Amino acid sequence: MKSIYVIAYCQKNVGDDLFVQTLLRRYPDTGFYLFADPSKIEYLLREPNLRGPSRLVFFLFRVLQKLGLTSYLKAYRFFSRRAEAVVRIGGSVFIEPADWEGRKHLDNRNVNPNTYYIGANFGPYRSRSFLENARMRLQGAKDCCFRDSWSAGMFPELSNIRYAPDVLFDYGPLPAACEGAGIGISLLRLEGRQGLDGMADAYYASLAGLCDLCIQRQIPVTLFSFCQAEGDLAAAEAVLARISQRDRVRVCSYRGDPQAFLEEMNRCRYLLAGRFHAMILGWRLEKAVLPVVYSEKQTHVLEDLSYGGPCWHLADGKRWEPEELLGLCMGSQKMDTRPMAQAARAQFAALDAWMAQSNRKG
Repeated sequence: MKSIYVIAYCQKNVGDDLFVQTLLRRYPDTGFYLFADPSKIEYLLREPNLRGPSRLVFFLFRVLQKLGLTSYLKAYRFFSRRAEAVVRIGGSVFIEPADWEGRKHLDNRNVNPNTYYIGANFGPYRSRSFLENARMRLQGAKDCCFRDSWSAGMFPELSNIRYAPDVLFDYGPLPAACEGAGIGISLLRLEGRQGLDGMADAYYASLAGLCDLCIQRQIPVTLFSFCQAEGDLAAAEAVLARISQRDRVRVCSYRGDPQAFLEEMNRCRYLLAGRFHAMILGWRLEKAVLPVVYSEKQTHVLEDLSYGGPCWHLADGKRWEPEELLGLCMGSQKMDTRPMAQAARAQFAALDAWMAQSNRKG
């Protein structure tokens, strides 16, 4: 069995967990290793071809990390050197961190020549140095398949850069499609988000007004937290604090079981999609989806999809009247995702080819 090291965002985030699950199930006869907090990947470790560190090993790592004797970067490089290949799967892999100026001296080059980037987008970014750092990392990779054409277009001189739709356009199995009832709201915590911090009050107030109107009209409403670690549940509480009958609003928080979470999403008829993958999965579940645009990564994907339906652009800072926002939700659109599902399989094309070649050599 091959040994492939996986680098992924492991904070019990719906989209990222489904990314990893898709990878594991695509190659059931391949062994994968993921260095992450075991408590954050319990569900994924049920997959027979995935291993991770024991709780004791990870505890010792955290102790050494606090003492300044190791880091995640050192761990990644250690495991990358010893693997036959490295797969970095995730969305916002190339986003410029706020403390980039203090980190740009770090050597982030790939140490394994068989490094594959799957499902990423580039940016947002601010500095030329970050762009050049990303170009250096990509030059040393075997392949990178971005999930939007704008990101791929940022590196026209690199022959190993490709584009295909988001991995989760082809995710399965999904719950059986049903019409559902009411509105599901995927939330974001805006505090601390660059460019959106000052929009938080208008955002929460708009959602609270929508919930109050739904309660008044007996329309079921559910708040969805895709990632508690990133503040989605705190955002739900900020909305509930503004609602007079908060007990009439359901809250569904992702705890690490993707199928149970998707079943809850499937019970809704409309989805107000704050999270990027609430948009993708909502369309996959044949729901009418209202994209809530908070980042360029959504704008670029919507452009690739030639999407012409309604959107809520958070950067506008608009405080919606409840009737207006409800009308926007109910005027949202379903999307036939079958063409994207077929095209999304190309995300794994280069890795498929390497697997096939390795099997012939073996």
